Amino acid sequence: MNLVPQPKASRPGKGRWIKTHKGENPTGVTIAIFADPATVLTPQIAVLKGLLASGQMFESECVRSEDECDIALLLCLEPRPLPHKLAEAGFADERHRIEIRPSRIRIEAATPQGIACGIQSLRQMLSGQRGTLSLPCGVIEDEPAMVWRGLHLDVSRHFWDVATLKR
Repeated sequence: MNLVPQPKASRPGKGRWIKTHKGENPTGVTIAIFADPATVLTPQIAVLKGLLASGQMFESECVRSEDECDIALLLCLEPRPLPHKLAEAGFADERHRIEIRPSRIRIEAATPQGIACGIQSLRQMLSGQRGTLSLPCGVIEDEPAMVWRGLHLDVSRHFWDVATLKR
């Protein structure tokens, strides 16, 4: 799997997950999304639906059973405790696991933030695919190397133009 940054662990499987539609209006072919519990993951579902609609041109709908879905979003990993100051600042466990089978993609995490990271990994894997979505089966386990991430640009002593900063 070509993911940037490289995931902590990935194991290839057998087969491929494939969804196909013809043309720019995918009538009759939708990607079914299951989330448990749906009330907690409503923003993540909206992001996933938007990515599938704009990037891959697939309609999607929410279903009530994991058995009838194409992509399942599940909060089933055990949350890890964070240092008190990080938890107080709003950070959460972003660890996630993506399991791709021929029948469905399952994104598991301990928190909604972990599900959001898994959705972004899925977006990266589907990048550039439109009429046919195809992913090799396997398992990806990932987590940030560091909880706190940031960037500092010293623009007072190093003068850069706006175009360079944006790049």
